[in-house]
Order: sequence, then structure tokens, then C-alpha cells
Amino acid sequence: MIPPGMNDQLGGGGQPHRRTRNVRIFYDDQGNMVVQPLTGQVHSISEPDCLDTTELDFDAFLNGCGCNIKANPPAQHCRFDNCDRVVCAKHANCCHVCNVPLCLPHLHFLELPDQSRLPVCPTHYDEARRKRFWNKVATTALSPFVKFNPRETAP
Repeated sequence: MIPPGMNDQLGGGGQPHRRTRNVRIFYDDQGNMVVQPLTGQVHSISEPDCLDTTELDFDAFLNGCGCNIKANPPAQHCRFDNCDRVVCAKHANCCHVCNVPLCLPHLHFLELPDQSRLPVCPTHYDEARRKRFWNKVATTALSPFVKFNPRETAP
């Protein structure tokens, strides 16, 4: 729906007789239906009996990365836990372990010793954190009895 007074600003100033809108319907994180306007058209008759056509062009943003749809078209859907977010090609990532496409809220990175970062899903990120935690606990508990050498890197 066109906000009050906008029809006068868009030209014509007459009473709208026909409106056409293209919208995207999706569900947010809380399960509420969201109607997002994409484009539209208004046909109105102005004061001197002239038929005016006004094209409306709304900004629309992807719900998985926040990028503008026109600048960055949708590339992939997040497939983690039935998430329905969509991301652009610039922000498209998959889990390095299970190869599941991920949106930005579900994307985590594992820091490797060589300063590189691996994209992983929340499940594999938590698994790696638990493994590192228990390795540190075991190393600390056994350090008075066993001498641990840091891993030597190959040239």
C-alpha cells in the first residue's frame, strides 16, 4: 500500500484506481510471516482526467546476509536445522566437514595453527571446541608426569 500523501509526490495527485505489487513472503526467526515489497505500479487518474502510471521500486534485502537483492542476487539457501535464510554469492559458504550450505548467523570459523580459517557449521564448531577443551584438560592433568613436546611443523 502506498503511504498517504506519496501519490501526490509521485505525480498525478489523483485517486489511485489500480495498484500492482510484487512481494516476497517469508518467515522470520520467530515464525512470523513477513511480506517484503519488491516492486509495484500505481495507475491513477489526475485532476485533468489524465491516466498516470507510476512505477514503484522498493529496496529488498536478503534475510541471510543483509545484502541488497538487486546488487547481489540470491545464491543459496541455508540448510542447517531447516533454516530458511537466503544469502548472496558473495557470502555463500559451506561447512568444511559436512558440506552443508550456511547463512551468516550459522557460519563459524575454526582457527588453525597456520592462521587459516575453515568455515564450519555450529555442530562441528562445538565438537571442535569440546575436543580442544578436553585436550587442554588432559595435557594440564598429565603435565607433572609426562613431558609434552609441541608438534613440530614440517618445512
